[in-house]
Amino acid sequence: VRAAIGAGRMRLIRQMLTESTLLAVGGGGLGLLLVPFLTTVLQSYVPGSVAAHAHVDLRVLALTMVCCVLAGIIFGLAPALTTTRLRLTESLKEKTGHFGESKTHRLLRSGMIVAQLGLSVVLLVGAGLLVRSFLLLLKVDSGIASHNVITAEVWLPSGNIYDPPHQREFYRQVLERGRVMPGVEYAGATTEMPFTMFNSLGRGLTPEGRPKINATYCPAIVTPDYFRAMRIRLLSGRFFDEHDTAGTLPVVILDQSLARALFPGQDAIGRRIMDDGTWQTVVGVVADTRHLGLSERVVPELFSSYMQEPSGFMDIVVRTSSDPVSYVPALRNAVMAVDKNQPLDDVKTMEQRLAESLSDRRERLLLLGTFAILAVLIASSGVYGVTAYTVTQRTHEIGVRVALGARCEDIMRMMIVQGMRVILLGIGLGLAGAFALSRTLATFLYHTAPTDPLTYAAVSLLLGVIASLAVYVPARRATKVDPMVALRYE
Repeated sequence: VRAAIGAGRMRLIRQMLTESTLLAVGGGGLGLLLVPFLTTVLQSYVPGSVAAHAHVDLRVLALTMVCCVLAGIIFGLAPALTTTRLRLTESLKEKTGHFGESKTHRLLRSGMIVAQLGLSVVLLVGAGLLVRSFLLLLKVDSGIASHNVITAEVWLPSGNIYDPPHQREFYRQVLERGRVMPGVEYAGATTEMPFTMFNSLGRGLTPEGRPKINATYCPAIVTPDYFRAMRIRLLSGRFFDEHDTAGTLPVVILDQSLARALFPGQDAIGRRIMDDGTWQTVVGVVADTRHLGLSERVVPELFSSYMQEPSGFMDIVVRTSSDPVSYVPALRNAVMAVDKNQPLDDVKTMEQRLAESLSDRRERLLLLGTFAILAVLIASSGVYGVTAYTVTQRTHEIGVRVALGARCEDIMRMMIVQGMRVILLGIGLGLAGAFALSRTLATFLYHTAPTDPLTYAAVSLLLGVIASLAVYVPARRATKVDPMVALRYE
């Protein structure tokens, strides 16, 4: 009609581009309103990572708006060029409400839906694999009870003020004050805090009566109550005690992995090993701990008594009977009571340290999961929009079918079958794409196959149900078409 009364083709194209660009910019503007909220969510759920430094960047916002404008222009230009190639006589005679839609247009529209569904499947499968892997990872026994434990670093200055005897005395007094605080169960210290990278790695040990073994292990210096504070299980022998001093024979405690490596098939208790030219007697064997993180391999550990090998740097570990954060002021006071110039550093609960060790996996899960949810929403709205548009375009045809005796069930079945063809094709292609691309996630998965059939089946069922509902709503509306109104529909 506009062309018939004199509107030029460029005028029509300009009108359609304006409409599509306004839609794109409006959507981008709505997204910008959510930026502060989403930034806060990212910082809250991904602690101790790059996300903690996320902020609103004006350059990124400007680029986003440019992309919105370009999207409006690019995706509005093609249909604008096609729609303005009209044969006015035939177009003015159309009664279907759309001007000469060709089979190519219908296929293109269906192809867009297939692509959206396929992309949604790929993202959902990736997110599903990460979720399944993450849940399995959380079930891993770290060998440490991380709840109700507060930790803090203390660095003593080197020199005459804190020589080895003064280092021993400083930590002895701090831990004694910590143990007598109400609600404190155990107070210990270590030079190697779990769920962190090792500061040092030993490269070889010599078991008595055997040649040197070049096994990588972590040497840690601990206080007697460290194992009890962390609830690391004693498998045999004993923990360190007050009798293991600088004047007694050097003793060590091994974890289970190192004991097996040094004394395969034998009891390690009472045997000696040479470390840095000094013979040390094994007095205990404890359970393995996943020092580097839940998903990392177990690295053997060798524990020495801080009374025999003092250190200026140690992490204080306090197990409490209630919220450990509430004990931070009292712990700080205990340290300052011994030396007012020694601050606490890196104060965290063990649960925070565990969460930080999983932050990379949590980031990937959060980001991929977010993209997957958005893709499902886009695909579902696309399926709904196309089906609703099809119902509108076929109102006249549906009215004729009803007038000729078609039942509501027949109309419903026809619309659902046609919609499900597109849905099943999209899901099928998406599964094939996910199968091909999921292997890129293999390095991020824990005890989960990239082709895990349960994940693929769950994603297919979930997306199938969502897309089916998106088809069902407009299809049901089609069954309520009044034949008398539909036959007059233009």
